[in-house]
Amino acid sequence: MYLLLVNDANVTAFRARHPGVRLDGLYEGSLSNKGERLALLDRNGETVLSVDYDDDGAWPSSPDGDGYSLVLSNPDGDPDSPANWRTSLAKGGTPGKPSPSGPQPLVILNEVLAENVDSVPNGATFPDFVELKNVAGTDVYLQNWSLSDNPAKPRKFNFPAGTVIKSNGYLVVWMDDAVEAPGLHARFAMDNDGDTIALFNPEGERIDVLGFGLQVADHSIGRGSNSVAWSLTQPTPGKTNKAAPVADLKNLKLNEFVAAAPPGSDDWVELFNTDSKPAALFGLAWEAGLAKFTYRASRLLRRAVIRFSAPTKNPAFGTSISSCPPPVELSCCVTPTARNSTT
Repeated sequence: MYLLLVNDANVTAFRARHPGVRLDGLYEGSLSNKGERLALLDRNGETVLSVDYDDDGAWPSSPDGDGYSLVLSNPDGDPDSPANWRTSLAKGGTPGKPSPSGPQPLVILNEVLAENVDSVPNGATFPDFVELKNVAGTDVYLQNWSLSDNPAKPRKFNFPAGTVIKSNGYLVVWMDDAVEAPGLHARFAMDNDGDTIALFNPEGERIDVLGFGLQVADHSIGRGSNSVAWSLTQPTPGKTNKAAPVADLKNLKLNEFVAAAPPGSDDWVELFNTDSKPAALFGLAWEAGLAKFTYRASRLLRRAVIRFSAPTKNPAFGTSISSCPPPVELSCCVTPTARNSTT
């Protein structure tokens, strides 16, 4: 079931372009071509969901004046992440209807290790890696396919001629420039505090993309057996993914907070993970007063402290916490320190 709101400037023209589509309401003004914030509010004026879109950077470029729409790829993912949005297949989009996703991919991203301290050596070093999986049922030639850390700009690393990923097989790309070591080397690195990795076909079309948050040292994130959901895994380059144990979220404790920061400073809330295993924060819900938000970034917390800050530019939200939707933004610092002490 969809609810469709349409600009009130020329409803007749909209109906002509999309005959038979039901309009549920009209709005005044227009959406900014340069990007802005869209928010869904409840009856109490609290933000339920929002997105801050843009017309440059990592956002898809075709919807910027070429007539295509932006389509959310994963409803459970981070709506503020450009990696979670794709271009509609047809100009004009599909208002009031499901958005087709196109043909099934031949190759997908399958495992990512973004902080390889000493878990998986390659040659004389411990580089990060990205693993691909062939889901086509036949060999796939990857010449002119590419990887990039910008989901809107392919060809940061181009697969060389002769690169083949066998049917139902895996292919590992090491995220370094140590070309004297075995395997393929991307010549760029990933940030362990959060990054994006995207796979493109020879035509430069984005085939798969992953946006992730803070990572745990010597742990990878990988797809499950259904090749859809991502979770914490033990590094297994070139092999079937193996799930890693994670903490019970009941072992997360409110550790410290500031509810009335001085002018120019931020309110913040600090969590402490008392478990020896890392905690997967995706899906963690926060409540503050009437507001409730769900944490949608793929981020992990070691046995340490993590701090979420709520900028005072929107003081009405006080200590409401969210990484995803705003207006509360998130900053994170993880430090391997003990809990607060008293004096």
